[in-house]
Amino acid sequence: MAFTGTDWGRRVLLTGLSPSATLSGFVALVSLDNVPVEAIDAGGNSALNGGGDLRFSTDDQGVNQLPLEVVSYVTNASAPSRSCQLWIRFPTYASGTREVYMFYKKAAETQPAVGAAFGRNAVWSDTAMSYRLEDKVTNSAGGTSLTEVGTVNTVTGEIGDGQQITSNSNYLDTGISPSISDGAVSLWAKPTNITATASFIFTDRTSTGEYFQVAITPTGKVNTRVASSSNQVETANNALTIGVWSHIVVTWGAGGIAIYVDGVSSATGPYTGSWISNSNIMIGHTDAFALPFIGDVDEIALFNVQHDSDYISSEYDNQSGPAAFWTTGTPETPSGGGVTVTPQDINSAQTISLPSLTQNYIFSVDNIISSQLISQPTF
Repeated sequence: MAFTGTDWGRRVLLTGLSPSATLSGFVALVSLDNVPVEAIDAGGNSALNGGGDLRFSTDDQGVNQLPLEVVSYVTNASAPSRSCQLWIRFPTYASGTREVYMFYKKAAETQPAVGAAFGRNAVWSDTAMSYRLEDKVTNSAGGTSLTEVGTVNTVTGEIGDGQQITSNSNYLDTGISPSISDGAVSLWAKPTNITATASFIFTDRTSTGEYFQVAITPTGKVNTRVASSSNQVETANNALTIGVWSHIVVTWGAGGIAIYVDGVSSATGPYTGSWISNSNIMIGHTDAFALPFIGDVDEIALFNVQHDSDYISSEYDNQSGPAAFWTTGTPETPSGGGVTVTPQDINSAQTISLPSLTQNYIFSVDNIISSQLISQPTF
C-alpha cells in the first residue's frame, strides 16, 4: 500500500548515517532532535497532536511507504512540552538507501491499525517480543502483553521512559516462552547496584533444563548462556557502571555466540544445539535463584534473526545519538509538478505569474483540459 504524498501539506527529508554494510530489516529511531520545529510546534504547518498524520516513505511521493510505530508525538508551542519517539523499519538500509521522507500536516488522519501492513507490529515483524517500556504492558510486536509482578517503577529511560527493578519480588513477566535457533536480544540497562552474586536482566532460567540468560557478574561484566553450559561467554572488559546506561546485545546462531556492549564486540564463542525455552522470559528476575537485576531497563527486543556487527553498530549509533545519526533537510510542500490555472469564467480576466523559462501550462476551461508550451519571450 502506498499513500498519495501530495495529499499531505508538508514533508521533510531525513538522511541517516552511512552504514559499513547493507542492513536488512533495520529498525531506526526518529526523535525530537530530528523533526523540524514547524512539524511539532502546534502551528500552521504542524503535524497532528498524537502523530496520526505522520507517514514515512523512501521516495518523495509516498509510493514506498515504511512501517511506523508512534510511541509519542506531542505537539506544543512550548518546546519543553514537546515529545517525539518514532520507530521506522527499512527493508534495506545501505549507503544508497538511507534517505526517508517524513510527511505531515493532514487533517483528520489516524495511524494504521497496529496489525496493518504499515502499522506498529510491522516495524517489529522479525521479533518474538519488543518492548519500548513506556508502560508495563505493551508488546510492540503484538501478541502477549507484559505482566507486572509486585511493583515495578516507571522511570526516565535511555529513550523516553523505562522501568526500574528493585528486588526479586518486583519484575516483569513476558508471558512468552520462545524457542529460537538463531537470534539476538537487544536492550539498555543501567544498574543502580551491582551485587556480590550474579544478577539476571533477561532470562528464562529455571532450576533444571535448557535456558537462556543475560546477566551481570559481581564485577559488572556481562554474561550470557544459551541452551547449555558449553554455549556460555562473558565479557573480559566493558564492565557496566552503576548509574550509567549501557547498550547490550547478545547474538547466537550459525555465526556463534557473541556479546556486544555499546556497539562493540566484547565476547565471542562457539554455539551448538538450539535454545528450547522451558519457561516464560522474565525481565529482572529468575525462577531458579533470588538474584534479580537491580536497576533500570529500557528498549528490550528479542529478534528471530542473528544480527551481525554492522547492524548492531548502526543500532547503537541510532539509539544512543539520534541527533547525530540523522541529517534533517528543509521542510517543503509536496508537489506533483506542473502548473494548473482554472478560470471561473472563460471571459474573465486572469492574472498568472509567468515562468522564467519555457514551461508546459495546463489549462482547464469549462472542464475541457488542454496544454500548450509557453515561452516567456512570447509575452
